[in-house]
Amino acid sequence: MKHAIPWGLTLTPYEEILSSNQEGCRELMDVSHFHFDLFGSYVPGLCSGLALHYTDLGSVVTPEKYPFLHILFQGGVAHLFKFVSDEYGFTPAKGYNSKCHLCFEIRRYLVMEKGVKAKEFQPRGFYEDN
Repeated sequence: MKHAIPWGLTLTPYEEILSSNQEGCRELMDVSHFHFDLFGSYVPGLCSGLALHYTDLGSVVTPEKYPFLHILFQGGVAHLFKFVSDEYGFTPAKGYNSKCHLCFEIRRYLVMEKGVKAKEFQPRGFYEDN
């Protein structure tokens, strides 16, 4: 069941989002739209707050260097959700606008609530202002 929120938007239960997003996040590979921020980080698609330093472009994204980005690429938001729930205690809201909204809230939780300083969660100010 979707939940209505102001402005006519609806929230999809997080369970529904997770069950329909069991594969890797392919948006991370889309190079039809991307940005470079002022810190020299590549920002994939519309994934604000995720960054890959330009010197790492063209290289394998390893779990040692970019653990959360690796989880997203390999298993999508469902695997990120499971990992962060199990390892960091993330508790979801009832619903989200989209898988991207859920992904952002998980990342915001890691940065702001748990103090995670992952290389791929940049710039930190993005999470502070949201």
